Amino acid sequence: MRCIIFSVNYSLGRLPSLQNTDNWSHIVGLFDSADTESERHMRHATDKLNSNKTILPRMRLSAHIVRIQPNDNFHIAKKVCGQIDVGTLAIVGPYVPSKLPVVQSTSTTLNVPHLSTAPATNKQRMRGDYSLYLYPPDSALSRAYRDIITSRGWKSFTIIYDDPRSLPRLQHLIMMGNDGDVKITLSVLERGLHYRNLLKDVSKKGETNVVLDVPASHLAEILAMVSSRDFTHTVILAPNF
Repeated sequence: MRCIIFSVNYSLGRLPSLQNTDNWSHIVGLFDSADTESERHMRHATDKLNSNKTILPRMRLSAHIVRIQPNDNFHIAKKVCGQIDVGTLAIVGPYVPSKLPVVQSTSTTLNVPHLSTAPATNKQRMRGDYSLYLYPPDSALSRAYRDIITSRGWKSFTIIYDDPRSLPRLQHLIMMGNDGDVKITLSVLERGLHYRNLLKDVSKKGETNVVLDVPASHLAEILAMVSSRDFTHTVILAPNF
């Protein structure tokens, strides 16, 4: 998050139309009600930016946090409009992909920069004229994952995932098995099945290399189970890790 804020503030500083005031200016962070960590990161990054007067010599930024609730698109749009009405320079977030379209649409309509930290589809990226997407597209992530595994020289590995929407960013990993030099097994966590049972089945097949594409909130539990078995190498691809 700190790097994200620095990126958007540096971009704002390069816009001549925004460097015409010595007053404090506001940027808004849209975060879920329970996301206190992102709030701390945003405030810390803004403080660090303001302490370096060479980046925005004629501007000081103040971070304002707006809490959003699930399934509340109308009120999200209303809150964004309200913040823009009082002179907000830019919007950061939210991370939740389902909330991206309403924020994207509002920022485009009102010509306000929007920094997106959420995964976005190619169609969404094309629509957001005023949006900057810092979350890499699936194609870039997929190639990066492939390069990581290639650098390790694995000849076999099992990919464990729990969401079919993960498959696009796993595409280049899966394609590594096409030439026959690498054996790849896909294991999806079916509804009602515990990670422990899935890892047990993978271990029984003699696999020692595992790629985890699971929510970050499950990693501590899964890694504890991985360490208790015969897996010698693990690569974590948690998208929100």
